[in-house]
Amino acid sequence: MKSIQTIILGLIMFSFCSAHAAGGTDVGVLFGMKNATFKDDSTAGTDFKTKTGFMGGVVAIGEMGGMLFRTGAYYASRATEIKTTPNLELTIATIDVPVTLMYSFNDMLSMFGGAVFALKVSDDCTGDATICNTVSDDIESFHTAATIGLNAKFHPNWSGEVSYEYGLSDIAKDTSMSSISLGAIFIY
Repeated sequence: MKSIQTIILGLIMFSFCSAHAAGGTDVGVLFGMKNATFKDDSTAGTDFKTKTGFMGGVVAIGEMGGMLFRTGAYYASRATEIKTTPNLELTIATIDVPVTLMYSFNDMLSMFGGAVFALKVSDDCTGDATICNTVSDDIESFHTAATIGLNAKFHPNWSGEVSYEYGLSDIAKDTSMSSISLGAIFIY
């Protein structure tokens, strides 16, 4: 399964590089914060407290086949506090690859939607070592989400954006996740 995921991510990045090489593609740096909400889908009723993580990487927006296509790759951390005795702090780091279509209302405001593919890079759990080991073992190495967002350009090279992600696959055993991101993009 991991090799299939790697192939998919490789094809997406190849498409990204091909679009940039063909010209007409804006490439920039994305940075911001991500607020993830974890939800227990089992009957155990684990309680999670939302924490803020961060994100940073590259993004590309270009025309492909008469439509705007938005992709990239960025590091994202999603954090939560798991309310147990004792409480645990969990941070999951991923490389996110968004694959979205973008619609521009005008020169300043755009909307985008599509999918985000996330490949786990690491996880960090602090608290009871036994519980942390169990939690770390349950975290999936790959997950997907649907995303929708708005991008507002406030300078020729700068834009801000807000987006919402809804998990299409569990991020851990019996645990789903959604997140709200707020970021800025510098196009060079």
